[in-house]
Formats: sequence, C-alpha cells, structure tokens
Amino acid sequence: MNGSILEYVGHMNTEHPTAEAFEAALYSEFSAAEARGADKVVVNAGDLHRKVGGYPGAVDGSDRMSTCSNVMQAERRDSDIVITTPLKGRGAGLTIEYALPRTQAVSRQSTVGQSESEESQDAEEKRYWWVNHKQTYRHETGGGYIWSPKVMARNRRSQFYDNMRKVRPGDAIFSYASGKIRKVGIASRPAIEAPKPSNFGTAGRRWDEVGWMVPITWHDLQQPFSPASNLRELRPLLPQTHSPYSISREPSGTLRGQGNQVAYLASISRDLAYFIFEQAGALPASDIVPAALEAGDDGALCRLDDAITDDIQNNQLLPETERQALVQARRGQGRYRANLEEIEFACRVSGVTSKQHLIASHIKPWRACETSQERLDGHNGFLLSPNIDHLFDRGYISFSDDGEVMVAARSDHEQLTLLGLDAGAPVKGGPFTPEQKIYLRYHRDNVFLGS
Repeated sequence: MNGSILEYVGHMNTEHPTAEAFEAALYSEFSAAEARGADKVVVNAGDLHRKVGGYPGAVDGSDRMSTCSNVMQAERRDSDIVITTPLKGRGAGLTIEYALPRTQAVSRQSTVGQSESEESQDAEEKRYWWVNHKQTYRHETGGGYIWSPKVMARNRRSQFYDNMRKVRPGDAIFSYASGKIRKVGIASRPAIEAPKPSNFGTAGRRWDEVGWMVPITWHDLQQPFSPASNLRELRPLLPQTHSPYSISREPSGTLRGQGNQVAYLASISRDLAYFIFEQAGALPASDIVPAALEAGDDGALCRLDDAITDDIQNNQLLPETERQALVQARRGQGRYRANLEEIEFACRVSGVTSKQHLIASHIKPWRACETSQERLDGHNGFLLSPNIDHLFDRGYISFSDDGEVMVAARSDHEQLTLLGLDAGAPVKGGPFTPEQKIYLRYHRDNVFLGS
C-alpha cells in the first residue's frame, strides 16, 4: 500500500471507513500496479478492507465489507473479470481482476484533501438524489419520471426544485413515499420544461401548470429501505442543509424521524446512497445504468407529447388543416419545416446544406410552445445535423445572440471537439433574426444546462 492512501485514511475513523476511503484505496492499487508496468491487477475485498482499516470488526457485523464490495463492484468494466464472488455478491471473498490502465486513477487521487463540495464537483460523473413523492408516488413511478414546479408559491425559489435542473443522465434517484424507499431510478436525460401531468388531479392543484420533468427508469429494490428503522446510522449521513429527511432527539433521548415536508428532490452523498443499497440488498446503481440509458426517455416524453397531440387533435376550434400542421410540426415536418427553410439554409455548426441530412429543430421545444404560432414559426428553429440536433435538444449546447457556440460545463468537451464543436466558436451563416434571439433566450434559460 503506498503512502498516499495511508495519508488519506489516517485522519479518518477507520473503524467505520467510508465509500470514498475504499474508492481511494482501490485506485491506489491501480496506480501502484500501473507504476510497475502491469496491464491488470487482482484485488480482494478482504485485503482491501484490511488496508483501509476496520476489518475484521471488533464486533460481529461492525465492519463495512458491504460498502467495500459495493465500491469494487461499481468500478467494474466490461474488460474486468470477477474471479470469485460471494453468494450475495458482497463479502470478503469478492475478488476482481481489473484491466489497466485506469485513466481516472490520477484524477481520483488528486481530490484527496479537498472539501466534500470540491470533491463532488470533481466527481461529477454520477450524483445521487432522494425524491419525496408524497401524493404523486404512483403517478411518477408508474409514468417513468419525476416532476416539480419551477418555483414555490408567490414565485419563491426552492433549492429542491432547482435541483431538477442539476440531474444528469446516469444519476441515481431514490424514491421515498409512505415511510419507505421502495425504488431506485436512473435518469435517462436532463430535465425538460413540461406541463403538470394531468393525472396529478387534486394532488397538484396548488402547483403552477408548467414545471420541470426528468425521465426516469425505475427499478424495485429487493428489500424496501425504512429510514425510521435506521435512524442512528442514517443521522450522520444525511445532508447538513436541504435534507430530505429530518431526525430529532426527544428529551427522553429517543430519536424520531420523518420526511422533510418541504423537500422534493435533495442531493445526497455517495456514502448515504451506498448505505441504502446495502440495507436494501441491492448492488450499486452502476449495474443498472447502462440498461436505463439504453432504454432512453421515449416512454415519459412520448406520453407527454402524445397527450399534447391528443389535445390538438381534439380541439374542434382549430381548422383541420391547422391541426394537421401542428401535429406534423412535432416531427419537424410539414408547414413548420417549409417556414423554417425560408430562413435557414444549412446547419449552423457543421455547415451541411443537403436537406435530406438536416433536422428541423425547434429552438423553443414543440411541447413547451404556448401557441400555434410558436409551433409553426420558422424563426423558432434551425436546420441541424442529427448529432448537433441531439446536443441542442438536450441542452448540451446553445448559441449566444452574437452567434457564438455555448457549451454546457458538464459536457464531455473532448468528445464535442471531435464533433467540431468549440466553445466560443462562431456559428455558420448570417446573424440571427430578432425573433430567433427571443427564442434563443428561452433556450438558454430553460434548456441549456449552463456554462
């Protein structure tokens, strides 16, 4: 074991090491093997726990072997080989052969000594969230999404609602309702502006009609997790501020817990997430992320767009030809595309001019348009190459009024460069029209994921 990890865990309580300690120890093993020129390294959970400390536990069950095993499982890649695995997938016998090099090893160890907030910013590849559904549990888990208003009553901001815009594909969300966490979900795309689901009924009568929706692929936990049955262990793991769950101590010394009534979506630490996984008899979210991302967001968004389409088709106040044009505009076809092609002639990033290779992409999304005119307005769109359309639609890029490419901070900049995208680069074509700038302001405020 090299000195860096010993320095890291030396100031920690090694009787109860955290997921971060095990992760740092694992990457220390990777770095040491790479320094020897090895192309693989075999790691055993029992040995890893002994090096970090706290194993074997002084009392039966007092070790953190489940956390250690979860960290090892979470770091598995397709090229890795599980040599031995305990019956339940977690235990001292877990042994994995990891392929090298591990390109993240240096960056992971560079976070040692940083504050928790600084480390979380550096480790943004996955975040963990806790959602308090209250009355909307059945609608949201059944519909494959989470939804919140943008603001509270009297237009007051809420951190729990603002968090919706921070969720990224691959993030894990724990679903809490009626005293238990029964499901874990994986976000398949960033939040979109969406109307309040109509099936909320009276449960959402005080909420604004437009809010944020995040498509989620939900999975049942093997064993529901009860916070009230784990108050002593849960208390030090909960966030100090904006916590989804409150624990208080009565004069008699008894701990009492309950869900935070004003909390909707709260950020939680990896340690808390792994503790819930352990108690629920589940493997870390990394095992279900690929399937969730492959499934995509067709379910929740298609149902939302289908509902808007039904409303349009059933609106007898609109002429049949206009209803048809509005429905076709959902796919970037018909009158909308014709209007757009009178203004735009090529992709603003790639420069492609062949119409068969360009998508008619709304700037203000079709589902968010408030009028027929917005849905059919040729100024509300660009002709974009498919890859650029994907990035623009999901908020990874936007454009400034001056015609510069804007790239979201959490985008993979290396991959975007391969696509010919550079932050600050000028777009192709002439200046934007005044009307396009109005729609772009909406896109930057409501779709773009931030600079």
